[in-house]
Amino acid sequence: MKRIVTFYVVVFTLTIGFAFGLIYPLYNKAAQGLVSQSVVVMSLSMMMFIPSVAVILTRLITREGFRNANFKPVNFRQTFR
Repeated sequence: MKRIVTFYVVVFTLTIGFAFGLIYPLYNKAAQGLVSQSVVVMSLSMMMFIPSVAVILTRLITREGFRNANFKPVNFRQTFR
């Protein structure tokens, strides 16, 4: 339960911080014509990676480690099973 709560806290903190720290100011500048709309869309698409970053941070915070993550990038055929 501690890991789940930690994950949610990290995800929401990163998402809200990213939204109000980067996207909201960019959107305001795009409305004024100072920044292209594509920059805003690209920054919004970067938000899709926040849950994966939160998983890594949660594993580091809870000291769970990556040994039991069933991810070995060296030999993909063995880990795909």
